[in-house]
Amino acid sequence: MAKAEAAKPVPIRLAQRYPNGSMISYSARAIAHDEISACVLVNEEFETGTKLSIMAPFLDGLTGARVFSVTRSRNQPGYFEVFLQIGEATDAAEHLKANSQNHKSGKRKRRAGTAEESQAENVSRAKAATAVPELVSEAAHKLSDELAKLPAPRFFEALNGIPSRLRAMSLLVAVAAAIHLLEKKGHVEARRLLGSLTDKGAQREKEAVKQ
Repeated sequence: MAKAEAAKPVPIRLAQRYPNGSMISYSARAIAHDEISACVLVNEEFETGTKLSIMAPFLDGLTGARVFSVTRSRNQPGYFEVFLQIGEATDAAEHLKANSQNHKSGKRKRRAGTAEESQAENVSRAKAATAVPELVSEAAHKLSDELAKLPAPRFFEALNGIPSRLRAMSLLVAVAAAIHLLEKKGHVEARRLLGSLTDKGAQREKEAVKQ
């Protein structure tokens, strides 16, 4: 059966059990699947051959799986594309190899078909990168210098060591860095978090205007 490319990634759960009996669960998204394999996006780099349990809408309950291959996602650098062998099919190796190659080939075709869009996006990102205000860059460097001092200072001590004109911007840089780290570890979604903060800010402004 041909591998079904999901129109939208399907939320799933992966679980890994350790010899001491403990189990760690991971949020993931299935981007393609069929009856004996699945390609999923997850922010954990599993080793080939790792045994996992998978729970997904297209499966009947908790199902055993094994990691067949792992590659870093090109579109989402913080994630890995993991091909899973579902169940204990003995003829799965060739099937998975073919699906993996077809998936990569399909991505290459899609990338080739959108080459001009990618170039335009790269140009836009380059412009955005050069548009970073000097104040932000200076604040980031000052904060980095203060935090690198030994013995390691507390955060408020590092802020006190920064010129007053840069403290507010340094605090914003620290918040942005923290959000980026939490998103990379899969604890928050930056767009949703910032979107909710923006909505709350807009609501407060409306209330202030009414008053």
